This record gives sequence, structure tokens and C-alpha cells, in this order.
Amino acid sequence: MLFVRLLPIFPSMGQLRVRHHKYPLSDFLLATMIGMLPYDFALTNAVVEVGEAAAHGFKLSPVFIAALTLLAFVSLVPFASKIYG
Repeated sequence: MLFVRLLPIFPSMGQLRVRHHKYPLSDFLLATMIGMLPYDFALTNAVVEVGEAAAHGFKLSPVFIAALTLLAFVSLVPFASKIYG
């Protein structure tokens, strides 16, 4: 479940077979929270840096470029894992 949540191409748990045991919802929620953290962090960081760049006349800074690079990397990992995996 955690691997699937790291790949944003799967929108919901309904596409997967989930083990039937005592706590399937808690497993899904925990995997969702952990699996979405990298993308949420990169997206939030990129938005903050775009706001900072806009406030300073859209001057490119190393932090701004790093934030956009991180967002691109996190967004492309699912495609790379699909190609090479």
C-alpha cells in the first residue's frame, strides 16, 4: 500500500486488493500519510519559493531552482519506476 501511495498514478484504494483483517482503514491511512509526504513537501516548498521569487521581482536564486528541481524529481519518480521497474 505504501508503494502505491508513493506513486500518484493510483487515485484510490478501490483499485487495490486490501487485506481483510482487523484494521484495513488504519493501514490505508498510515500508508497514505507516509506515501504522500515527499510530494506534499516538494509542492509546498516550490509554492513558497515561487512566492518569495515573486516578492523579489522573479530573481532566480539557488533555493528557487532547487525547489523546482525537487518538485520535478518527485513528480517524475513514478514514471522512472514504471520504466525501469
